[in-house]
Amino acid sequence: MIESTSIKKGGLIKYPFLLLLTLLLFNCKKETELGLEVFPEDEQLGIAVDTFSVRSYTIPNDSVPTDEQLTMLAGAYVDPVFGRVKTTLFTQLVPEAENLNFSGKEVVLDSAVMAFRYDVSLNGVYGKNVESGESFNPITLRVHELTDTLGLSEKYYSTSTKPFDPIPVGEIIDYIPNPAGSLTVDTAQEPAQVRIPLDSLWAAELLLSSEIRSTTAFIQFMKGIAVVTDDASIMTDQGSLLYLNPYSSFTRLEFYYRTKDIGQDDSLFVRETFRLIIDGNTARFNQYELDHAGTPAEAALTDTVRGSDLMYLQGLGGPHIFVKCEGYLDYFMDNPGILNLAELIIPVNDSMPEYALPPAVFIQKIEAEGGQSVVLDQLEGVGHIDGYYDDEKHQYRIVLTRQMHTFIEAYKNGERLDYGFDIGPTNERTFANRTILNGFAPTQGEKVRFRFVYTPL
Repeated sequence: MIESTSIKKGGLIKYPFLLLLTLLLFNCKKETELGLEVFPEDEQLGIAVDTFSVRSYTIPNDSVPTDEQLTMLAGAYVDPVFGRVKTTLFTQLVPEAENLNFSGKEVVLDSAVMAFRYDVSLNGVYGKNVESGESFNPITLRVHELTDTLGLSEKYYSTSTKPFDPIPVGEIIDYIPNPAGSLTVDTAQEPAQVRIPLDSLWAAELLLSSEIRSTTAFIQFMKGIAVVTDDASIMTDQGSLLYLNPYSSFTRLEFYYRTKDIGQDDSLFVRETFRLIIDGNTARFNQYELDHAGTPAEAALTDTVRGSDLMYLQGLGGPHIFVKCEGYLDYFMDNPGILNLAELIIPVNDSMPEYALPPAVFIQKIEAEGGQSVVLDQLEGVGHIDGYYDDEKHQYRIVLTRQMHTFIEAYKNGERLDYGFDIGPTNERTFANRTILNGFAPTQGEKVRFRFVYTPL
């Protein structure tokens, strides 16, 4: 369905040489000659602008890969629209050095801490009021020892899990995240980090084990840890997700201990530290548990007339949206022209500004057999296809000129290639961001739509 059509003044008949040039360009039909979207519309003569309606709705998403990502997540929160989000972190730890030797020494462990540096590139925390600068909601984290080995060559997804000992070996209760601060660690000033105290008996067994001298032996001896969130008491609008940096030098399991030669006086004890770290040879992944039960997001996923009012988009393997342009193929069959620009406009519903939305969205075209593939415009780079959130217009814009041109030309030749598009949030493997979008017939605000700018022939 076409909703509006306008032809600008100064059409092609007034400029016969432009008509000839247009015909030549149209007959060439080279995709490399499309790209006219780089010129402002008011500098293009004889163009038409048509807006087409779409069919759209919220769709479930498969699990996303989470192994060996640059960001790890820990924590949980309850979203009033999307429901409960809980993350569990699984990782191996390896000795920072392999030359630890306590032969002839007496060793006394003072304490041990599992520390995680915040990923400050993502502001460190996701949850309500993250962008307002207010205090974040507290969470309780517990460390458990894995009972099954992780494999660096194995593939892990957001639905993957590993068994662990139910008795925790460390915990931090009602921890209030503070990613912007700093703290003093053993007299030294260090950047903000989550520090979980560990059980001394468990830590001493690790430190004094002969396997700690070898990375290979240690991974078999202590298979790794799981950082689990106690989310039982987290209510709506409570909780927090922590973004953590695995490669930071401040992410480590650190032992604080004293040594002296056997038989020496206790006054000769020397304070020392030793670290287990996460590096490029350690396997790790995140499990994401998303519970949409009883929420507007769940209703959108099960409604038979889905997407007319609102649609729901969520990272960490949460919902995507389906969008398909209606009527344009038959229209351009009857009204030939050169396609200058095709763009998909997705307005954002601003009813929940306290939860950060995705900074951008990505798009894939759906194939006849149900699979997905990259749209042609994506081959020219992210900057060309756009997809970023426009804070002034409160919308996402996706440029699809080459892809829609290909659909039109195939249709003219008797082949239908347009089965719609799957749209999800960028960096959904590690970004928790979510947003509410206007559908094709919203009760308030603008609707999702396709906009075509073309030169009629």
